[in-house]
Amino acid sequence: MHIFKRELCSACGDCVKACFFDALKLAGKLMKADEVLAEILRDKSFYQKHGGGVTFSGGEPFYQAAFLKEILKLCRGENISTIVESALHVPYDVIEQMLPLIDIFLVDIKHLDSGVHKKATGVDNKLILSNLQRLVESGADVHIRIPIIPGFNDNIGCVTDIASFIKEIGISKAELIPFHGMAIGKYQSLGLSYDAGGLKPPEDAVMNMLKVAFENAMTQLIPK
Repeated sequence: MHIFKRELCSACGDCVKACFFDALKLAGKLMKADEVLAEILRDKSFYQKHGGGVTFSGGEPFYQAAFLKEILKLCRGENISTIVESALHVPYDVIEQMLPLIDIFLVDIKHLDSGVHKKATGVDNKLILSNLQRLVESGADVHIRIPIIPGFNDNIGCVTDIASFIKEIGISKAELIPFHGMAIGKYQSLGLSYDAGGLKPPEDAVMNMLKVAFENAMTQLIPK
């Protein structure tokens, strides 16, 4: 019997080669920026015909800033539209150097209360909200997504507070999306516990109620 000790793993892949029953597999592979571009270019005609492009997500794309910047430059050289999906919890200068290379920023806002945010995610939201405001001031095209998480922000007060904040700083593109548990498989494959495993997606009635409240808050005039 073989015992897999994750604490000794260096991601070398030798255990995969030694496993006769294919019980272990490597997820993903190392690629250079030009190799990634070659994959992207296979669908270039589709992008041009339908107005699409490439979304860089994660994880956190800005944690691999040098690689992200290189592939963004290559995409720009091929006139391929780019979106970066980010939590924005990185120094602003990391983001700023790539502003000319990114067409749209896709950003989640989970909660405006810094203490509640830290308790749930491990970090407060001060840097995130500061970066968000600076992005808007730079003229960047920012789209907001608000994941509705049961027991965390699935109430009218939370969503209307977020609506007021993004409207005040000048963001009009936003949507509410229901929580899902699709990440549980990734956690299990890494031997990690998934703390949200007991949560279920919010009911349609709750989502509809929150969407109405959010849209009403977004359309109200800001007091002068």
